[in-house]
Amino acid sequence: MDSGVPRPSQTRYIFVVALGIGGLLVAAHWLPAWNRPPEWASGALLIPATAAIGMLIISAGTITGLTALLLLPVVFSALYGKPRESLVVIPVVAVTLGILGVTAHDTVTVLVRLLLFWLSLMSMISIATHMLRARLAASVATAEEEARQSAVIAQAMRTLTSIVDPELVVRAAARLAAEMSSPPNTAGRRAQYFRVVGDSANLVADSDDTGLSAVGEVIPIAEHPIMAAVVATGKLLNEEIDIAACGPQLLRLLTIFRITHAAHVPIRLDASIHGVLAASGRGEAIPAALFRAPQNARQSR
Repeated sequence: MDSGVPRPSQTRYIFVVALGIGGLLVAAHWLPAWNRPPEWASGALLIPATAAIGMLIISAGTITGLTALLLLPVVFSALYGKPRESLVVIPVVAVTLGILGVTAHDTVTVLVRLLLFWLSLMSMISIATHMLRARLAASVATAEEEARQSAVIAQAMRTLTSIVDPELVVRAAARLAAEMSSPPNTAGRRAQYFRVVGDSANLVADSDDTGLSAVGEVIPIAEHPIMAAVVATGKLLNEEIDIAACGPQLLRLLTIFRITHAAHVPIRLDASIHGVLAASGRGEAIPAALFRAPQNARQSR
């Protein structure tokens, strides 16, 4: 009578096949093509790896602690893969557990409890690990950005202390604002300094990664709602530009430079507003964390 338990000859065959699959996976990992796998294949090796572990467990012939090895693909995908890879690996492991349960002649009740336990465990491991990775990545990115800003400020201070020409100082300040208020590797960073003269704002210096410049332009403050609010209140503003509220001269410049967002910092001299330093965004806002940098620089003057 066939009990459903693999015979010794079968277990040896299953064991050899499991080792063969494992060897092929190790060899495939070192292939040159694996250095840049397709997007869809980033976690493909975990599926046959799970099958090989399942065959290894079956080859043991009895219930052993080898079942815990099925956590390896789950942990690997959580530590090194993307969340979608875990969404693939967890069902594959569940199917493998179901096959093991059927092979061991588990009752339906036992099999359901087993699957619920393992699905809960694997889900908790994956969710917690992916969340932890995301937090660590954010912390590292924040630390790197703070280090970058500190280096920019240090270099700017060395540059500014060696400059005696006021015009060059303003240009250096515009370049500093563009670098500090934009994330690293951002294309098309732009900042400009407007000298407030009566009801007009004279653009006296700018810094633009695209090479475009608008130095010499004079804009009526009434045409620029954000600048008008900054000059009137003396407060810093960081928001999207309301195109409908802009005057024709400002609208022309916004179209040329493709500016959609801006952070404006009032610069005071002898208790009055001397000008406004503006960092501009093309299609995206200046992040609040980065916008604090020009404020800190202003407060340290």
